[in-house]
Amino acid sequence: MIPIKISNKENVLKAHWDGLSGLVLSHKTDINSWITQSGLGDILGSEPIKNLICGDFKFLQSIVLRVGVNNNLSFLKTKYETFTSRAPHLYNPEKLVTNVGITVCPYCNRSFIHSVNSRTRTCQLDHFYSKDQYPYLALSFFNLIPCCYACNHQKGSRSISVSPYQNFKPDELLKFDYKYVIEEQTQKREINIVSNLTTKMGLSLDKNFEVLGLNKLYKNHEDVVQEILKKKDIYSDDFIESLMAQFPKLIESKEEALRLVFGNYVMEDDLGKRPLAKLTRDIAIESRLLTK
Repeated sequence: MIPIKISNKENVLKAHWDGLSGLVLSHKTDINSWITQSGLGDILGSEPIKNLICGDFKFLQSIVLRVGVNNNLSFLKTKYETFTSRAPHLYNPEKLVTNVGITVCPYCNRSFIHSVNSRTRTCQLDHFYSKDQYPYLALSFFNLIPCCYACNHQKGSRSISVSPYQNFKPDELLKFDYKYVIEEQTQKREINIVSNLTTKMGLSLDKNFEVLGLNKLYKNHEDVVQEILKKKDIYSDDFIESLMAQFPKLIESKEEALRLVFGNYVMEDDLGKRPLAKLTRDIAIESRLLTK
């Protein structure tokens, strides 16, 4: 799990509201009636419909705690389908993902989620709170998680424990490690990836890993760990410094040199830029090829 950080959140939310307000305000009377009946007027404030669509994730949590499963605004699911089938010149899921600025699935950190166009999107939008159980959040920005097809399909309408929009740092909930095991038949020493999950501020990725099958998926990337460990024996701090000294016009910083060595981003703020960056960073730190 990689947290999603939006640098220009005010503009992104404005684009979301401007793009969807026509869809939701056509049912303004019905939505306002539901808000009143659900007792949400005190928390939704003076612009209740806009806050329902653009309120932050913590705000959505407070609504879910008060309302729970509720199917009274099921027409918003139909409006969501309209949103996903829009023409390229209109505000659509591709534009949402572009505005967020994310290029890798935050759930698994394994797959790029670039889009060719609005009709052939490799990126899906997962409803963290299922639109079947919580249709009133079907168009809410912070309930729409850009993710890969595999994670969206695997999760379906099931619940997971942590959203990428919650307040956590990548290393607080998950650190990848490795261990050597002996294959019984061949007696060959192999590497297993270990996912060390911890609980921080009441947040735990246990259910995310269970529902999305991440432990099984990451077993497919043990070769990446093997390559990092080999680089540990090849490269050193002196080697990195010599690269920078030898090619000052090509390598402008140590971070760039490390990216060339690892073939991936390894700084905490860059983990959402390339698949398996979190795994690469953690194993590089654990093997002491990289320091925090």
